[in-house]
Amino acid sequence: MSYIGMDEKLLIKQCLQNNRKAQQELYNKYAKNMLGLCYRYTKSIQDAEDVLQEGFIKVFTKLKQFDFKGEFGGWVRRVMITTAINYLQQQSKFNYEVELENRSEE
Repeated sequence: MSYIGMDEKLLIKQCLQNNRKAQQELYNKYAKNMLGLCYRYTKSIQDAEDVLQEGFIKVFTKLKQFDFKGEFGGWVRRVMITTAINYLQQQSKFNYEVELENRSEE
């Protein structure tokens, strides 16, 4: 069964039933645009890909929280932005800890 052109609501419901083909279709539908969004935050394609993957894990694990009241693409975008911001905060915390460890005792 192909999900191309399928109603998005039905596609989301199939994803909620752990239908792997539907999940792949949903990923394919949004991945390109979301990668661009992640790249704007991270400024690195490798980091953007990491954020994208982490973001989609969150999308699929939290999909039942989507209430169908707003646009699904906007919801996915919000998840990706939150994931990117959290990623950047973790990276800056790590960089700060490394700088402190490399400082010589005065």
